[in-house]
Amino acid sequence: MEGAETIVKREGKCTELEGFDQFEGPFDLSQTGRRRDRVMHEKGVEVNSKMEALFERTSRFFDQHPEFSKELIAAKEEYFSITGKIGENDNEFGNRMNAFLFWFLFDYQLASTMTAPVDEYLTHLEAVGSTEDLEILNTQKKHIHSLFYFVKEKKDKIIVKDLYSKQKYSISDSRVLIGQEKDAFFETRVFEFGEERYFANFFIYHPINVRRDIKRCVKQIRKKKESIKPFLLKLHSYHTKWKRYRNINIKSIYHFDNSVPEAK
Repeated sequence: MEGAETIVKREGKCTELEGFDQFEGPFDLSQTGRRRDRVMHEKGVEVNSKMEALFERTSRFFDQHPEFSKELIAAKEEYFSITGKIGENDNEFGNRMNAFLFWFLFDYQLASTMTAPVDEYLTHLEAVGSTEDLEILNTQKKHIHSLFYFVKEKKDKIIVKDLYSKQKYSISDSRVLIGQEKDAFFETRVFEFGEERYFANFFIYHPINVRRDIKRCVKQIRKKKESIKPFLLKLHSYHTKWKRYRNINIKSIYHFDNSVPEAK
């Protein structure tokens, strides 16, 4: 969107575009500051690599067990029928598949056991004595899945706010949001490793010109004390259309106003 502020990186710190006020506090341009920023970024990459490897093993487990492999296929069909189909050559394919794997593992309910796949996999890990994966998954079951927005950069971390709970979180690795619109809402998950918090390896961004509409809907959901997860899936489906049909009125894609025809 023209004129939108974008998060950029200068000398290992996160700032705004020229012409806008800088974040509070001086920039740390020292060698120590740059080294600290690099270390935090490398740690973030390492955490994501561990999670990706874990999800590969999880997916392989469900693929290799006939009683679960059909459910994995059914879950994939359900997820993409809700959020919108996507091809392997699409630029968003990897991002969307990562979002699906998190949804399948933590949110989907297996018809055969009426439990989440993560619980079945934890039982398997306990049986085979895979202590490292067991410890990671047990810790990550209680993570935060919501809509967030960027607040500010502080030292080697970024501060984001959960639109639903209104809680602020300090996220390690200040590079992860570089290039994104500063005021955009985005869906992802926040995990805790040790004393640090990290984003999951997917981001579903929404255009800032529907920010007010999204904020109003989340306020209604919060007031009713409902889960935000169904709304996240709805927004995800809008995001798919938005990426595909840029020439259509955004209000017809992110359809919150019945006076505007919905893009099908």
